Amino acid sequence: MEIEILVLIPLLVIIQTIIGVGVLVLGTPSLLLLNYNIIETINLLLPISILTSFLNITIFTKFKLNAIENKKYKYFFIICIPGIFIGLKLLEMFQKFLDFELLVALIILISLYLKLTSYKKLYKLTNLKKKIIIFITGIVHGLTNSGGTLLAIFISNNTINRKKVTYEISLFYFLLASIQYVIFLYIFNTEYKIDIKFLTIIVIIISVFMGNQISRKFSNKFFQILLNLIVFISAISLIFRNMINMI
Repeated sequence: MEIEILVLIPLLVIIQTIIGVGVLVLGTPSLLLLNYNIIETINLLLPISILTSFLNITIFTKFKLNAIENKKYKYFFIICIPGIFIGLKLLEMFQKFLDFELLVALIILISLYLKLTSYKKLYKLTNLKKKIIIFITGIVHGLTNSGGTLLAIFISNNTINRKKVTYEISLFYFLLASIQYVIFLYIFNTEYKIDIKFLTIIVIIISVFMGNQISRKFSNKFFQILLNLIVFISAISLIFRNMINMI
């Protein structure tokens, strides 16, 4: 594994440990900027996201948090997962024709806009509109690996319990990444396989521990702002590089 990836992984894992998202949301544009294609990016990041979320679920379980509403599970499995499958099939069909640098950048910017301006409004939507948006989000995530911010908006709730919110996002991210990766391997089984090195596993475990220690000393809001800033810069960088390549 290249040295820049080993440097990037701890940052991604620490951020995801603290606020529930990071490996896919930040890692996807970062790897595209490092000249990985979208398929390589998905194949590399999903196992890292799965292991990170699993470790955090194990750690957060000791807090004995309340059970997650059955409605959220129903939304996730019945609506979001089929959308992810469709998104991955679209990826298989159009991977050679779509400009994923520009597409991922636009998805990130739209997600940030919704997160910063429409978060509370999303909870006032009718159930039908929520289902439609979640389904579309699943398609977008399967196609670009960058629907995590939108999914986190719907997964989380208005509770002030920070640990509960982070636990819920970690749990659904684990389910999301695991099912997405199974579908990904099924669709692209002739080209890709699970490839996560022992050194990477050690780095992830250490980074999860560090992230949990850091989260006790700094506010969640600080890291939310930091993540928003980093992915915004990544998205703008992708757009500028795309424009330069077109000249």
